[in-house]
Amino acid sequence: MRLNRGRLARRASALALEFVLALAPPAAASGIVPAPADVQNFTYDSFDAEYWLVRAPGGASALYTTETIVARFPDFDQNRGIVRTLPRSDSGIDLQTQVMDVRGEGGAPIPWWTELDEDWLYILTGDDSFVHGRQRYVISYTMRDVVLRYDDTDADEFYWDTVGTDHPQPFDAAGAHVRIAGDAADGLLAGRAFCYQGPAGSSDPCTITGPTDGGEWPAHVTAWAGSQGASDAASDAVEFTVPPVRLGPDENVTVAIGFEQGTFAAPSPPPPPPYPWWQWILPGAALLAGVGGLVFVFVVRRVLRRNPDRSPVIVQYTPPEDESLLLSADVLGVPERALAAQVVDLAVRDVIEIRASGDRDRPDDFDLVLRTRDGLAGDDRRVVQALFGTKSGPGAKVDLGKFTAKPPNRAVTYLRGIGELTRRRGYRGRIPAWVENVRLAAMVCGTTLAFVLLFFVGEIPVLADLPDGLGTLVYGAAVASGFVAFMVPGLKLPAPLTLAGGRHRTYLEGIREYLELAEEERLRAAQTPQTADLVSAGRRPYGEVPNAPGADVVNLYERLLPYAVLFGMQREWLDVIRAAASAELPAARVSLFDVVGSNSLTDASRSIGRLAATPVSRGSSGSSSSSSSGWSSSGGSSGGGFSGGGGGGGGFGGR
Repeated sequence: MRLNRGRLARRASALALEFVLALAPPAAASGIVPAPADVQNFTYDSFDAEYWLVRAPGGASALYTTETIVARFPDFDQNRGIVRTLPRSDSGIDLQTQVMDVRGEGGAPIPWWTELDEDWLYILTGDDSFVHGRQRYVISYTMRDVVLRYDDTDADEFYWDTVGTDHPQPFDAAGAHVRIAGDAADGLLAGRAFCYQGPAGSSDPCTITGPTDGGEWPAHVTAWAGSQGASDAASDAVEFTVPPVRLGPDENVTVAIGFEQGTFAAPSPPPPPPYPWWQWILPGAALLAGVGGLVFVFVVRRVLRRNPDRSPVIVQYTPPEDESLLLSADVLGVPERALAAQVVDLAVRDVIEIRASGDRDRPDDFDLVLRTRDGLAGDDRRVVQALFGTKSGPGAKVDLGKFTAKPPNRAVTYLRGIGELTRRRGYRGRIPAWVENVRLAAMVCGTTLAFVLLFFVGEIPVLADLPDGLGTLVYGAAVASGFVAFMVPGLKLPAPLTLAGGRHRTYLEGIREYLELAEEERLRAAQTPQTADLVSAGRRPYGEVPNAPGADVVNLYERLLPYAVLFGMQREWLDVIRAAASAELPAARVSLFDVVGSNSLTDASRSIGRLAATPVSRGSSGSSSSSSSGWSSSGGSSGGGFSGGGGGGGGFGGR
């Protein structure tokens, strides 16, 4: 694909800006006032290009182009005109681009001047006066060697971009007419005219009709053709037409028309030059920093999440003694499920009651009601305070829907302290210092590389001539190493488990295995002579002594429901509970099962967990063009082309 350095710099700026904005607070919250409208905030009603292609003496191709552009500016003072950008070369071949004229409505002359850089010619229209509303611009220019020979299509091709793929404004209608002089038309290949539309790289086809009779050529075009040695160009000329299509920002229409080889003295696109090795240092370092940094993060995350306890997992069917669900959630690496599991545990123990209404499928359909504070200590007391507040007594009620939509700070703070509580308990250690040092080094190097690539892209040709996907990967890798891999909370490295934490995790994995057992295996594992916890009904109220005479029902199901929530197995375990329960359940139990089965409680817990994982704030804190200045060796007249793959094109902007 043909790319230019301005296009790549613009892409790099956009990538960096997106990641910075993702980390910044919303404008409304930070007090930032939106910037006023700039000169790019307008639209185009239409673009219509007319191309006259002739064969000069010696067989060289020559092109006369007239573009009629209708722009629509705002009614206030913003713009003084437009800027049309045209390429000076195509695949390293000098196009000898020359502007002939710029006119307005009714053929009235419009002031214009040109500026040049290494690859592009910029046509700036207007003077110091502001323009408003609908404005018409007719730009005429000439080029040479616009037909190239492509080995992959065995043809000479007029492979041409019209609007170009660098314009922040949309076009309501963009069409083209290609008129080919009679002697050149004799070499047309049947069925080898194609049209592509969309952003750069799009292979979406568009309609192209022809060849039809070329009609009369305007006098000034006929005179120009005569100056190129094609004095009878209009005789037997043919025309191809691309009907108008709507284009969004940076979208383009490309035409590809094939001729027999030898119809023109068409040069072949040269291969990219052998760039010196030092020009590959920056893109190579960017890829290494980005890709290597991400690999480092994921490998280290996997290492840090390993269980240091190597003892075998034994099926466990009872909750661990004196271990809170909060600690268990953190040891399993699912702190966002801690609150849901603890609420279920409190409901199973009748500390809180869940009341349901409506369809029972959303958080709005459930209320949490505090029944008692008696005997609460440790995490039980803290979770009740997080839910209901410090001074709430029996009968206090929380709307789960409102709690989910706008969690109170006390609940977020509660979950935010999980990691520190786990470390104090001795279940997690500290991240090794060398890991943090490598992260810091990669962050600094990646950020530096991103800015160096952005500001020096125009000085290093190899960066401009990278294929489109690879160029995006280079910039994305550099930006990712500085922002994504080391600043996004989702990639935060976990503190490693200690041996004590590993043993607790092994016990929890034993509970997971029990939850996954078939019914017969589950009963066999639980009802051993030494460990059976038998009651006379499907549920033992807390405080009732188990193993009374005549008791024959294992009292396990509801006690393990909070752990099923931690493992994400709550629906499967509910099926087990319902199968073992009596025909009629208390209303409070039905509501509990409904809130767990609908995932309303886990959704609420996740929403608070996401807020808890967000770092605490410490305080507040000209158009360039694309298309054809690079290198290309692939044609489009056999149907395998794409938008932005041809010569011509360029871009548009305002001034």
